[in-house]
Amino acid sequence: GYNRQIEKSMLERESNESGKYEVEIISKSGKKKWALISGSPYIDKDGKIIGSIGIHTDIHSIKEVTRIIHEKKLKLDKAQSVARFGSWELNLESKNAVWSDEACRIYSLENDVNEVSFKSWVSFIHPEDLKYVISILRASHSTRSETSYEHRIICRKGIVKYIRSVSQYQFDNNGIPYGIFGIFHDITDRKKAEVKLQSAIKELEAFIYRVSHDLKSPLASIQGLIEVTKDEIKDEISAQYFTMINDLAQKLDDTLSDLIKSMEIKDTEAFNDEINFDELIQYNLNKFQHVKGYSSLKIDTNNSLSTAYFSSKYLLNSIIQNLIGNAIKFQNFNCEGSFLKINVSRQEEKIILCFEDNGIGVASHMQDKIFDMYFRANGDIQGSGLGLYLVKKAVEKFNGEIMVNSEIGEGITFKIILPIIQPLQE
Repeated sequence: GYNRQIEKSMLERESNESGKYEVEIISKSGKKKWALISGSPYIDKDGKIIGSIGIHTDIHSIKEVTRIIHEKKLKLDKAQSVARFGSWELNLESKNAVWSDEACRIYSLENDVNEVSFKSWVSFIHPEDLKYVISILRASHSTRSETSYEHRIICRKGIVKYIRSVSQYQFDNNGIPYGIFGIFHDITDRKKAEVKLQSAIKELEAFIYRVSHDLKSPLASIQGLIEVTKDEIKDEISAQYFTMINDLAQKLDDTLSDLIKSMEIKDTEAFNDEINFDELIQYNLNKFQHVKGYSSLKIDTNNSLSTAYFSSKYLLNSIIQNLIGNAIKFQNFNCEGSFLKINVSRQEEKIILCFEDNGIGVASHMQDKIFDMYFRANGDIQGSGLGLYLVKKAVEKFNGEIMVNSEIGEGITFKIILPIIQPLQE
């Protein structure tokens, strides 16, 4: 290599040409080094080439840095390929962006087409998502804020992909934006999996709803036959068996009812019922008048909301009914003075519901699980394990919050914060 460069240099000088070239040389110590050799022909006063003038520059450190940068770029490209995300950088002045190889691959562009204009990028966005994307970009432009959003693109072969885009502005020392840096993340596989999962969930929910309804009718017949037959049973042991059968049938009926409610809560869309909390709370209290433990529980209600509130009566009924039932079921029967305090109030644009009792309480390590389906903190007390799950789902349907505060033996407090969906009528 070095000898060929010497021959090339001599030919250049003989042709009265200057030149420069990089060569790898071996120093006296035996180490290989890179050098930049620059040469020009040496001409006498008569214009005759009599030699060559040259400069040798040690560029070994530059070559080493270049090698390291190249290796890191290869690793970065590999990492982007594995993670399915590509990076890009937009120059605000030219409106052109430089895309990484993986960003090009995501959009089905050739790897050597790394410069893409803003107009060209917009052309890939799915028509149904274009208005949404443009609105986000405009908001980001006005505030110079970071953006993160998902949208679809249509590649040149007609393939639709789902992309998560993240970007942030780059500023100079004077705080003036000069560019935008961002990433494209190909989330197509995840989105397809989500669609399949949602479809499976809907099929499962439809199955649960249908089966629950189908089982309610024969179960009601069984409960009716038990009610009719038990009065004719004279044998004490047989009567006990019938009572056990009736209790189990009632438990199954409660579970089926809760399963149906869970499907109905999910499908609730109407939030235009006029709500009177005093009537709603009393309506639910009346349901429990003949339930064991109701008479031993002192119930105080306080509603400071004096204006009409529009919401979903069905969802609020589910919340109130389950939390009252919870207080009755989990009161401390070994102590006197069991109570339940229900408070309704308004704080700014929120409705606050508070249910406080002095029952058996829940251990702190279980409090993040009590809203799980079929979770029962106390296995000695019968229940479907769906009550608080339904409460949580109803609150989520409101886009609200539910908080719990409890200690073993000190009772439990549920605080529910619901947004005001429609303006209150003063």
